[in-house]
Amino acid sequence: LLAVNTSEFKSEQITVVERARDNATSALGKLFMVAADSLPVSELIPLFLKGLPLKADFEEANCAYSACVKMINTHPAVLEPHMVQMLEIFREVLASSLADKLKGFVVTGANSLLSSGKAAELRAVVDSWPAEQREAFNKSLSEKS
Repeated sequence: LLAVNTSEFKSEQITVVERARDNATSALGKLFMVAADSLPVSELIPLFLKGLPLKADFEEANCAYSACVKMINTHPAVLEPHMVQMLEIFREVLASSLADKLKGFVVTGANSLLSSGKAAELRAVVDSWPAEQREAFNKSLSEKS
């Protein structure tokens, strides 16, 4: 489900597929939360990130994004190749209608990334965004959640 290309589906089918993808993403996040050390995390992270940001089933959002934060804090070496992608996901969430609901998770995750060993590279990514997006992102990170 995480690798399904929805371009060939009708609009009502896309919603069903997107909800199923969001559920699969959340389920993988739940596994990361309770048993990451027993999983092939390096193989599963790309699939997990492919399902983000969530598109249709926002009831799964708390679990999915709290799993991101946990993985940043507990498996930084495994996530290192994916940190730019995660930062882009966090930017997209902070610009969405879910920003208020998920701000705590996303800001915590983004700040963890921006204080990691790849901080300079990630800050350069943020600096490369269009001014409006960069300013909104930085403002979100500096506000209390």
